[in-house]
Amino acid sequence: LSKNYFSIIYTGTLYPYQRIETFISSVINIKKNNYYNIKVYFIGTNIIKKEEQRLRNLTKGFESTFILIDRIEKKELLSFLENADLALLTEYENLNGCLPVKIFEYYYYKIPMLLCPTDNNEMHSFILKTKSGYIANDEINCEKIILDCLNGKTIDFENKDYKKYFKLFSREYQTKILANILKEKI
Repeated sequence: LSKNYFSIIYTGTLYPYQRIETFISSVINIKKNNYYNIKVYFIGTNIIKKEEQRLRNLTKGFESTFILIDRIEKKELLSFLENADLALLTEYENLNGCLPVKIFEYYYYKIPMLLCPTDNNEMHSFILKTKSGYIANDEINCEKIILDCLNGKTIDFENKDYKKYFKLFSREYQTKILANILKEKI
């Protein structure tokens, strides 16, 4: 991947109850009003064909900005994750308590996250607690956050909190917690 552009990534399935419209409108507004080389990669969103079509309809005319890639092997995905400047998360409407696996993947690769719109729940709390991203609920805030990132404002992942939370959310630590719960039940 070349790095002469600002890269935003969304990985995994897109569901009907995820409102992606605010984010897409924000990027389109930025592209219309500014000359920024932005690439938004939606990787693996082809699983639900109706949602892939929704995404195609929303991004029509901006296919060089919004790039849809079918599900790919993990090794190939790593290249995109390692080169991403921002990672997108969206709420799961009417589904509280959800922390998708991608949030931990983004965190592991130290990719600042943009939650748009917020779930006002677990993802929101995770981002605030770990200081790992931004939260926007409308186009104006979303555009401001993206423009700030484009202009070099970034998250400091080398702080003490990152290391502390990284350990707490690691697979190894979470497996120990699960093992202890299972031991208590037996």
